[in-house]
Amino acid sequence: MGFILSQQSVSTPTPNTDEEFTVQALTIHGAFFERKCQDIITQAKNWTLRGINYPVEHQGKASNLDIWAEKKEAAARLFFPIECKKNNPEFIDWVFFPRPAHSTSDLFVRGVEIESQIGHAGNWAISPLRLRMKYDLVVADEARETKGNYQLIKKSQDRTKTSNVAITDAATQIAIAAQSILQQENQIVQKLSSAILQSQSGGFSPYAALLCFPTIVTTANLYTCEFQDEDIDLATGEIPWNKARLIKCPYLLFNYALPVALQPSPVVTDITYESYWEAAQIAARMPIFVVQSKALPTFLDRVMVPRSHGNANAYGLPTEVWRTLDLHPETVTI
Repeated sequence: MGFILSQQSVSTPTPNTDEEFTVQALTIHGAFFERKCQDIITQAKNWTLRGINYPVEHQGKASNLDIWAEKKEAAARLFFPIECKKNNPEFIDWVFFPRPAHSTSDLFVRGVEIESQIGHAGNWAISPLRLRMKYDLVVADEARETKGNYQLIKKSQDRTKTSNVAITDAATQIAIAAQSILQQENQIVQKLSSAILQSQSGGFSPYAALLCFPTIVTTANLYTCEFQDEDIDLATGEIPWNKARLIKCPYLLFNYALPVALQPSPVVTDITYESYWEAAQIAARMPIFVVQSKALPTFLDRVMVPRSHGNANAYGLPTEVWRTLDLHPETVTI
């Protein structure tokens, strides 16, 4: 089976005046796209637009977060720092490579946990939260931006050109934002707890658990590249064209390899060599939702607090706990 190629429809006429060229430039750089994403979030049920162009900084890396969205459910809050990325006109498709079968590393979501303790109001135990997650989504660990319409390129031009600049830039920006707002959130609830204790004014914790899900929303077409490792020629590094397929999808998870400067401190569970290395490997990756813009309303509608699951040993004691979040991408039409 061959590649499934996309086509980009052109609905905007060619600009003729300075004003029209200015609007085109603003359009290409995503100024209007960000505003539309904000509008979609404000219309979504149970969602709040907590901030736009919010200043963030982590490990000396400063940026502005395009959108900070929040959803509340019972005693939980879901934070979605969102990077809005209009695709480069030169590269209209983002192609993601699902992580190989031999890659069995778990996925985790980070957040903040608040546990009320016996005593005065404000006596809270506040700690970083890290939950093992399972999703019904493709998990990719590599991505490329492609032109999509290679057949229209003249033979004299390069028909093999790809890029990963926009994807990497978006992932880096959202990684900075996610780390920054989690750090700031932890500082704020610590200060709130201390203030309530000192004033003895009474008050409840704002939530029991907060989870942070970094997200990229893009106008690019999203594809996964499906193939078998055994079909790759070891001598040339190539694969027959009919042995790889591009499958269009509405959203997926990109297990982004974090630059060292942006990695959180590893969380070690046991004092063993293996545990230290496992913690370092977990800290080196950040799962990021990548959402095709037309699927954004459906994505927002389907997001909910992850469900808890667990296995027990022969004595009924829990041996493994994880959460699931099912978004049913196979039922989304884009």
